[in-house]
Amino acid sequence: MADLDPKATPSLAPSADPDVITGAGGGGSPAATPGMTLNLKIDLAVPVDKGQAAVSPMTVVYAPAPKQLGAQVDVLLWFHGHKGQLNKSVNLKGFSAGDYLNVPEFKLRDLILKTSKRNFLLVFPTLGDTSKAGLLNKQDQAEAFLQQVLNGVRANMNPKVADIGKIVLAAHSGGGAIMSTMAGFGGTFDKVREIWCVDCTYGSGPAFKAWAANPAHTLDRLWVFSTGSWWVPKLKDPTKPPGPTNPVVNEHDHRTGTGDDAKLILDFAKARKSKSIEVLIKPMPPLSNKTDNFTYGVASGHNESVAFYFPQLVSTSRTLS
Repeated sequence: MADLDPKATPSLAPSADPDVITGAGGGGSPAATPGMTLNLKIDLAVPVDKGQAAVSPMTVVYAPAPKQLGAQVDVLLWFHGHKGQLNKSVNLKGFSAGDYLNVPEFKLRDLILKTSKRNFLLVFPTLGDTSKAGLLNKQDQAEAFLQQVLNGVRANMNPKVADIGKIVLAAHSGGGAIMSTMAGFGGTFDKVREIWCVDCTYGSGPAFKAWAANPAHTLDRLWVFSTGSWWVPKLKDPTKPPGPTNPVVNEHDHRTGTGDDAKLILDFAKARKSKSIEVLIKPMPPLSNKTDNFTYGVASGHNESVAFYFPQLVSTSRTLS
């Protein structure tokens, strides 16, 4: 797959969603959600593993108030988690970013509109079923991706937009992997002023700690929520459920969850007495599982944490306006 051309203007993907402006003359009138949504066809060359669904070359761009955008525009870059069984009736396998935004747990546009913040772009690329990000893993390609987003916005939303202002990186679940990679980028990504980890710090605690430890980010915000970590027992036959004929042969086979990496960040924040790093590791109490400046409440679960925290994070952002 060819590299992304930063000079290219991506085409618009047709959509049945009434909130989306499409190449077929618009998504519907009036749109259900205030603001403007574009589906941009940007092929990130996301690998498709055996048994996974093909990846839609779609990046959703949402502006709560497109006419307010100026020459420099702040960006909230969101990364979704793994795509599998969400609940009894919904399986996310093969979902595009556009599909995600219509799932009740992840209606980010509606959550933004619960806040007073309007002058920024939500940029939401479609990743693979296991949140693989293809070309976004390379700095030059991630920069070209953002430039193509700007080109699409300029052509279809607001011609005044010329450059990226400040950046907020945010992810849920498996999306933390690509976000931790981007946290180490320079160039355009020196403009990152906030990182939001919505139960996504699987193995990436050192990367986010390093970002926060960089003197350039001393006053920048690192926000972390974790549902904790736990031991996974090893069964005699891991492909079958536990029972009398399939006993546990090792109660402590391996650790999983986001808690251990969140604890690394929590300890760093406490040692530094940082006012810009906010961490909560569920369950609560004890109070030692959070920083004193974490004042957002406790989400009830992994997927529920998105709708619970996202509007609070937008509202309290020092970057978004």
